[in-house]
Amino acid sequence: VLFRSGGGAVSIIGGVVQVDGTITMNGTSASNCCCGNSSEAAGGGSGGGILINGEYTRGVGSLIARGGQGGNSSSKEGGGGGAGGRIKLFFCRQNTFAGTTNVSHAPPGSGGQCSADDAADGTSTVNQSACTNIIYGPENPIRIVPVANFTAADVCLGITTNFTDATTIAQPATIVSYDWDF
Repeated sequence: VLFRSGGGAVSIIGGVVQVDGTITMNGTSASNCCCGNSSEAAGGGSGGGILINGEYTRGVGSLIARGGQGGNSSSKEGGGGGAGGRIKLFFCRQNTFAGTTNVSHAPPGSGGQCSADDAADGTSTVNQSACTNIIYGPENPIRIVPVANFTAADVCLGITTNFTDATTIAQPATIVSYDWDF
């Protein structure tokens, strides 16, 4: 295997988007060469993407899209480290997000011949946008803002993840449906 998978992508859109936990879309680190040292080590996967888009954005959580580390080889070249991913936070009214972002690249693996070149960091930006992209209802835009709150335990690749919904919204409003786009 000469490469590893990238970090994937997640998009969270809502009236109020509050991130107090950790959202991680890291690239996969490569394994060390175990092919009888007849081939070069695999490169790490690049960091993924995180998009946050809300009328109000807030929280003290962490958004992480780091690259994966390159694999090592004792006689051939080590694999290249994965580049950092991309984090975009859009708001249209107020941003009080005081958390951290990390889009760092990963180091290359070591090798007997020479090490691969290092990868670049990704980008992390906060931008104010027009409020026209936030949709509250099919006909009537309303200003009752839901507070999205989902939790998940034991998130593993390839296994179904169950989310617990603790979202709140002022009455008499109701949330009709959620749209997940992974």
